Amino acid sequence: MTFLPIVARELRVTARKRSTYWIRFSAAAVAMAVCGWSFIFFTQMGAASMAGKMLFGGAVGLAWFYAVIGGVFKTADTLSEEKRDGTLGLLFLTDLRGYDIVLGKMVAASVNWFFGLIALFPVMALSLLMGGVAPGEFWRSIVGLTNLLFYSLALGMFVSSFSRNERRAAGLTIGLLVLLLWLPSSLAEWQQHRTGATVPPLGLVLPDVLSPMRFASDYEYGRQPQLFWQSLAASHGVGWLFIALASLIVPRTWQQPSGRVARWEEQAGQFSYGRNATRRRRFRQRALELNPFYWVAARARGQSVSILAVLLLACAGFLFWFVQDPQDWTNEDSYLFATFCLHSIIKVWLALAACRRFVDDRRSGALELILCTPLTTGEVVRGQWLALGRQFLGPILLVLVADTLLLCFGSYAVNYRLPRDQALFALMFGANVIVFLADIVALGLLSMWRGLKSRHSYTAWLWCVVQVLALPWVIFYVGLTVFFMLAFLPRVMTQANANTGWTQTLMDYMAFFMTGMWFVGCMAMAILSAWWAWRCLRSKFREQVTGVFTAGAPFRARPTPVPPTLPSPAERV
Repeated sequence: MTFLPIVARELRVTARKRSTYWIRFSAAAVAMAVCGWSFIFFTQMGAASMAGKMLFGGAVGLAWFYAVIGGVFKTADTLSEEKRDGTLGLLFLTDLRGYDIVLGKMVAASVNWFFGLIALFPVMALSLLMGGVAPGEFWRSIVGLTNLLFYSLALGMFVSSFSRNERRAAGLTIGLLVLLLWLPSSLAEWQQHRTGATVPPLGLVLPDVLSPMRFASDYEYGRQPQLFWQSLAASHGVGWLFIALASLIVPRTWQQPSGRVARWEEQAGQFSYGRNATRRRRFRQRALELNPFYWVAARARGQSVSILAVLLLACAGFLFWFVQDPQDWTNEDSYLFATFCLHSIIKVWLALAACRRFVDDRRSGALELILCTPLTTGEVVRGQWLALGRQFLGPILLVLVADTLLLCFGSYAVNYRLPRDQALFALMFGANVIVFLADIVALGLLSMWRGLKSRHSYTAWLWCVVQVLALPWVIFYVGLTVFFMLAFLPRVMTQANANTGWTQTLMDYMAFFMTGMWFVGCMAMAILSAWWAWRCLRSKFREQVTGVFTAGAPFRARPTPVPPTLPSPAERV
C-alpha cells in the first residue's frame, strides 16, 4: 500500500488545477503592489536608508496575517463538511487510517494556500538588496512564517475533527487562534511583572507560536540564539500534537452523534429556540402574519445571546485594562481603539450571520422550494432583514451606549493642550459611529448577495469583509501617500525655511484632512456596496437560486437531407 495515498493523489490533482497558479500569482502581485508603493513613498519622504527595513517589516506583517487566517478558511471545515455530506464514513471502509485521512485532507485543502505563502518570499527578499536586513534574519523569518502557517492549519484540522457545523467550526478556530496567539505572551508578561524576573517564564514563551517571530531579529537572536530554536521546536511540536489528536478523534466522530452527545445537542437546540412552547407559538403567529421568511430566519435566539456575551466580555476586558493601567486612558487612542474593537465584533458577526442563512438554504434546496410559494424575492430579503434586526438590534444599541460613555469619559479624561484637539477627538469619534452604521447596512445587503453566490459561508464572509472593511483602508493609504508625494511634501520642502509657521499650521490641521479623507472613502464604499448588492438581489435573486444558465445562441434546425434516388432508365442512357 502506498504511504499516505490521499496526499499523493491530492498533490497530483492540485498540480492540474488552474487555481494553483492563480493563487500564487495573486499573492505575489498583491505583495509587489503593497511593498512597491511603500518603497516609493518612503524614498520620497527621505527615508531611503530605512526603506529596506520598512519594506521587510511590511512584507512580514502581510505574510503573518496570511498565515494566521489559513486555518480558518482552508481547514476549519474540511472534515466537518465530509461529515455533513456523509462521505467521510466511506473512507473508513478501506484500509485507510485516521492519519491518512487527516493529512490527506489537510494537504488537499491547504496546498494552494502554502504556494501563496511561498510566492511572498521573493518579495521579502528584495529587502536584502536594499539593505537594512541581514540574511540570517530573513531566513529565520521565513522559517517562523512557515511554522505559523502549519500551526494554523493543524489547529483548523483539530477543530474540524470533532465539529459538524461550519459556522461553529470557523468560530471556534478563530477563538482558539486569538486565545493561543494572545494568552501565552500576556501571561508571560504578567508573570514577569509580578515576580520581577529579568526573563519571562520559558514554560509560557516556548510553546507560543509567535515566539520564533520575536526571536528572529538579529538583536534578539544575537543575545539568546537558543530561544529561537527552542521556541520553534516547541510550537512545531504543538502543531503535530493537534494533528495527532485529530487523527485519533476522526475515526470516533464520523457517525451521527448518539447517546449523551445527542442529548446535549438536543438541549442546545431547545435553548436556542426557547423552551416555552406558549411563547414560541405566539412569536410564530406574529412572525407569520408579518413575514413567513422572518419566522424561519429569526426563530433561533442563540445568535443574540452569543454576541451579547462576547460584547460584555470585551467590555469587561477594557474595564480591567482601565483598572490595571489608568494612565493609558489619558490618551485618546485608547478610547478610539476600544470603539474600533466593539464595532469590528458587530460587523464581522453580522456579515457571517447574514450570508450563512442563504448559503445553508441554497445548499439544502430550501430557497428553491420557498420560491415555489407566493412569496416574492423582495419579501424573502425583507424577512432576512427583519431577522437580522431582531438578532442584532440589542447588541448594536449596547455598542452605541458604550460609544456614548467612551466619548463622555474621553472628553473629560484626556489632557488636551488645545481646544482644536478636543474637536478633533469628537470629529473622529462621530465619523467612526456614522461609518459603523453605514457598514452595518452595507454588510447586511452584500452578505446576502454573496451568500447566494458562494458554496461556503466563510468564503462569502471573507469577500464581504475585504470589500467593505479592508478595501477602504487600502484606498485611504494609497490616496494619502499620493497626496503627500504630489501636493504636501513639495510645498513643505520649499517653504519650510521661509515660513515655519505655515508649515506648523498645515501639520496641525493635517489630522482633520486625514479624518475627512477616511470618512469619505468608507462612506463611498459602503454606499456603493449597498446599492450594488440591493440591485443584484432585486434583479438576480431567483436566477441565482435556481441556477438558470444564460441563454446561448438560438437553436437552428438543420434541413433534413433528401435521400438519394436511383436514376431512371432514360437517365441511364
